[in-house]
Amino acid sequence: MVGWDAVGPALEFASARLQDGDVSSFEVLAQYEGGGMVVVHTLEDWRARIPGRSEVEPFQLRATSVLRRENGVWRIVLRHADPIATADA
Repeated sequence: MVGWDAVGPALEFASARLQDGDVSSFEVLAQYEGGGMVVVHTLEDWRARIPGRSEVEPFQLRATSVLRRENGVWRIVLRHADPIATADA
């Protein structure tokens, strides 16, 4: 499989895991640029309904995004995010 057939089901599964969510703020921890690509490491503050819970709750993600310049436009070619674990998580 290639294209959307290869990644679509995984993205749909991931996006269905968080409902009523939005990012309230983010902090750029590091940024690297070169060769028409940019790598950005961020700390993101989110609010969303987490599976198994009824209320919208705050949580933080540590994220890495890789962007590539294509025809004068920056496009995300990779994004990886992990929740930041806390003692009460």
